[in-house]
Amino acid sequence: MPEFAGSIFDLAPGTTYDVELTAHDPDGGDQTTTIQATTRAVPAADPASPHVVNVSSASTLQSALDAAQPGDVITLAAGTYAGEFTLNASGTASNPIVIRGVDRDTVILDGGNTGGNILAIEGSFTHVEKLTLQHDNRALRFHGSPAQDNVVRRVHAKDVVLGFGSNPLQQDFYLCDNVLEGRLKWPQVYSDDGGLHANDDGIHVEGDGHVVCHTNSPASATR
Repeated sequence: MPEFAGSIFDLAPGTTYDVELTAHDPDGGDQTTTIQATTRAVPAADPASPHVVNVSSASTLQSALDAAQPGDVITLAAGTYAGEFTLNASGTASNPIVIRGVDRDTVILDGGNTGGNILAIEGSFTHVEKLTLQHDNRALRFHGSPAQDNVVRRVHAKDVVLGFGSNPLQQDFYLCDNVLEGRLKWPQVYSDDGGLHANDDGIHVEGDGHVVCHTNSPASATR
């Protein structure tokens, strides 16, 4: 038989609700069912057992990513970090690996338009926060399949073809409070450049259970 789906609005995160569902059949046999459902909580800001790792250059950033362990908070000082970077490790549910800038607008990862990913995440339970990712094909790519519970918040992606991308079988990402700025500039429309950027994506997610919210343009962005 056909399946039905709908949305419930104005709910608080991490809260259990009684939900009443009514199916109306014009031929008779209406049915009402009450169930309990719990909304997802906003991911915690810090690991349960944080270990701060301060970095201030492209080389120390990649070294920190190579040595990352659950609970690490890799903290980037203000500056421009040139290159493409990869994290292969995974955190845990209580101790994610956090990659966090001291300030979104002054901590810049610059891919130099080399045609790849400015930041590639291979595992799960990783938080990327308060960074600007600019000048490459893709700002942030989640490669691990399956991967789960990765977080991107307060990140500015600019001058990229793809902002944030994922792979099949990934679950429960949280992508919120970000700023996305592509290569097609208002008032251009896609045909102005022969459709070169007609298929650019801000956020492309596959799998299920993902939360995408509060995505802004530069004009409406706040820290």
